[in-house]
Amino acid sequence: NTILSAKDMNLLKGGIILAKNYGIIERYINPSNRRYEQMTDNLCCAYPKIYGITLDKEGQRLTNLMTLPHWEERMYKTFIENTKMTGYEEIACNGKDSDGNYYMVFCSPDIKMLREFIRGARAIENKERCRIICFDFQQDFIVGLAKDYCKIFTVKFDDYVKEIGADV
Repeated sequence: NTILSAKDMNLLKGGIILAKNYGIIERYINPSNRRYEQMTDNLCCAYPKIYGITLDKEGQRLTNLMTLPHWEERMYKTFIENTKMTGYEEIACNGKDSDGNYYMVFCSPDIKMLREFIRGARAIENKERCRIICFDFQQDFIVGLAKDYCKIFTVKFDDYVKEIGADV
């Protein structure tokens, strides 16, 4: 067992959970018991971002996409270019538009952000204001988690890869 110092903890940029399917990743977002809840809370404290990726073909392609330079910034620019962050938002999100709609780009599979976004969306009266953008292969997972709290938009992964000229 290695315990990281506070200095070392600040160097961590994120963690990755690799799973056979999204059911395992869902346990992180909706812990079924106290043990899972403690485990996920500990992960949240340790990593600024936690990516959830499946071990299937789509997960492998997404992982390849994530190795490209500035992949996440490019994704945000593509999907939520006209949104702004004021520094403090009512809920954890990737952007907020001028109409007050909150956006979470799950194309970048940050399950820590997704967990916080859904928690915040549950507290907002107008569910149309909370919007999740995901790839087509993530849609069933997102709909199962957030359909009662958020409006969900789907992007075809192949179309996005073609648009940015990536070979993944």
